[in-house]
Amino acid sequence: MNPNNTLPSWLDDSQKAFCLSEEKFIRLLAPAGAGKTQSLLYRCKHLIDENPQTRILLFTFTRVARDELKIRLKNDNTLKRYAANLTITTLNSYGWRIVKHKTNLLSACKMIEKKERIWVISNYLQPTIGKSKTLTEKMKDKKWRAFNAAKVLDLIDTFKSLGFDHETLQTESAFMAYWKDLARNGLANMLNSIQNDLVHLGLVKSSEKLYSDFFKFYIAATEHLKAMNLYTMEDQKYWGWKLSEKGNKLSGAARYTHIMVDEFQDINPIDLLFIKSIRNQHDAALTVVGDDDQAIFEWRGATPEYILNPETYFTSIRTPISFETCILNRNYRSPKNIVEKAQKLIRNNVKRVDKNTLPMHQTDAKIQHLLVNNYDDVVQDILKVWNDPQIKNIAVITRKRSQLIPYQIIFAGKEIPFFAAEDLNVFLTDAFNSLKSIIEIKQVCRESRPPTFLYYNNAVVDLCDKIRKYPFNKADRDMVRNHMNQVPLSTMQDAICHLSKLPALNKIFRDDVCEILEGFCQTSTVEETLTYVGEYFAGLQKDLHKADDDIFYTDPPFGELAVFSSRYGEEFDRFYFDVQKAIVTLSSYLQQEEGEISEDQEKNMAAKLHLMTALRTKGKEYDAVFILNAEADTWPIRFAKTGDELEAERRLFYVAVTRTRKQLHFMQSSNMPPSPYLDELNLLE
Repeated sequence: MNPNNTLPSWLDDSQKAFCLSEEKFIRLLAPAGAGKTQSLLYRCKHLIDENPQTRILLFTFTRVARDELKIRLKNDNTLKRYAANLTITTLNSYGWRIVKHKTNLLSACKMIEKKERIWVISNYLQPTIGKSKTLTEKMKDKKWRAFNAAKVLDLIDTFKSLGFDHETLQTESAFMAYWKDLARNGLANMLNSIQNDLVHLGLVKSSEKLYSDFFKFYIAATEHLKAMNLYTMEDQKYWGWKLSEKGNKLSGAARYTHIMVDEFQDINPIDLLFIKSIRNQHDAALTVVGDDDQAIFEWRGATPEYILNPETYFTSIRTPISFETCILNRNYRSPKNIVEKAQKLIRNNVKRVDKNTLPMHQTDAKIQHLLVNNYDDVVQDILKVWNDPQIKNIAVITRKRSQLIPYQIIFAGKEIPFFAAEDLNVFLTDAFNSLKSIIEIKQVCRESRPPTFLYYNNAVVDLCDKIRKYPFNKADRDMVRNHMNQVPLSTMQDAICHLSKLPALNKIFRDDVCEILEGFCQTSTVEETLTYVGEYFAGLQKDLHKADDDIFYTDPPFGELAVFSSRYGEEFDRFYFDVQKAIVTLSSYLQQEEGEISEDQEKNMAAKLHLMTALRTKGKEYDAVFILNAEADTWPIRFAKTGDELEAERRLFYVAVTRTRKQLHFMQSSNMPPSPYLDELNLLE
């Protein structure tokens, strides 16, 4: 052994056992707060000390994680001299490098930007569209093409993310066999979602037609885009996999001796296939690192099956593989009672590896289960902690994005600085701007003082635009506006009556459009109006296809806004003012340009108060954590029915619970039944 090969004494026994393992294939299970990153880096040190020719390829799940590892390596005087032997990258970056290296026309490799997706489908893929009769017919419809063409490319990417090989799945039987294999591996829900999307778009008539109606087109489109050197983000991994799979075994300076994969519980099928092909090409030792209890990214095709049974997915007929399991068994982040309660909670899951995690902090966190009557009660409790100088940062965690909205309004109104990631800011979407305009129309109608000569004429057109599921096309909008502007109208009722005389009314509207407008006029409070708009204005209702471009449609926040707005009664102007103040506050936090962080945004990111969904908590830690809506039908979400779905919900709650260092507060509405997880944590005794 190299006499310089020593590990620091402060590494615990489980960390040292992992660092010193001589096995070629290792599964490291690292619960929250167990020192995973330092263990990974010191294993790299050990391997390089043993053999200076060692070359390690370490994959991270995100660029942020990659950069954090590089910074830690650079700033650690003990570790930085090993950087030359260690490549830290993401699968996307590594795959893109392979694609560009293997492509003859290097300058022609082009990434397809989001705004170009409709153009790509309508033009570049035109020669392949004939492979699908249903798609051929749909593309003739200008309205369908405008709203849905980009989604076709999204579906192609989804098939790639699930590893559907356009070269080997060239028969329906092979396609269905792979489909069923994915379903057996825990991806049945995602496959059902894809099938529903295809049916909703009219691209597939039934599940029996998946192959003939869409997958044949997928095969042709995948090959055609590659021939034109056009790539999406998913192609970086898909073609990286395809090209490395066909590549020769590597040796010498081109070969990595060890491959390590961080956050392995979050990989999806294309990640797995790509990792396998890289490992085979390098004939490298493989270490997979993660925590099956923190597998929370099923929405992107991830499944805990991969980290629970890695042998199943890496063993081939010629080369059986056995993984040594190392478990980091000490928690350095959370207080003693948090560690103990979190383990009690997650042990209710069946599909997991049991771990006996020992708390290194012997002090207990302050844990509260509080019954609250309204949003103000919650805010009051949060502000008590916010004013505590011993608490450096606070996370307010919800299950759904829409549940954050009332708190964004309240904290902005109180001028309390907070951080919320840009894609959580529903206020800044076009759809929310439309909702705000509807509230403005309502206020003007109540005052009977139109600000402009043709206000009611134009207001009816704007309202009708959102009563429809999709906005007017230009011809219909011009026709309706010309009709409405024939004569100035002095009240909203007059404008509705005039609309009813439109000759083509039934062709472009639902039959009850005038009744819906009348009902809108009759609502008296902000709460009634928001509830009514959510129920009858189809253009603002949940639509996962629209959500690709506007996150408002993922989960329209009418329920939360309606309950919150009860405090305003008939004061539409005050509600509008408070919402506008929140919008202005949030707008100041956004990046001014890509890659550039404004002073306001930098200040906001350092705010003491962070608002986030549970999915956003992964890898973070806070002095105090507030888990809101700790009620049945929220934790777990009411849509979760199967055993796998309920276990996934419990993992998400477990991740949220394990973020805290000092305080943990569960906020439950006093008129709602508690979450069953509170009972599992022994908080209902």
